[in-house]
Amino acid sequence: MGHLLSSAIKMQGGVVVSPPTIEINNFGGVFVSWEKNGVSQGGVLFSLTATLVNGDTVLVTAGNPFDEGATIEYYLNDTFIAAYSDISIAQTPTITCSNGNAYKFNCYSGF
Repeated sequence: MGHLLSSAIKMQGGVVVSPPTIEINNFGGVFVSWEKNGVSQGGVLFSLTATLVNGDTVLVTAGNPFDEGATIEYYLNDTFIAAYSDISIAQTPTITCSNGNAYKFNCYSGF
């Protein structure tokens, strides 16, 4: 009985939690950039996928140089959460990432 209990406890400790991920898609017509933990990570020309760390913060910005509007759609684990639009620069709020979550941002020209 003690051996079975010991084995069960060891198996529980072996649960692997996946780190958070981010996917940013630029569907054209906008300049897209992102920040992680308040530090610029550069621009996204087409698409980007990265692995994050639990507790990282992210922020995505999309700007349209022709003032035709920009939109960012935010998805959490493939579920639509919100859209952020503006005539010149659209920006998400700062989002704190958690293990096991996938964060996706689709960026477009117009709104």
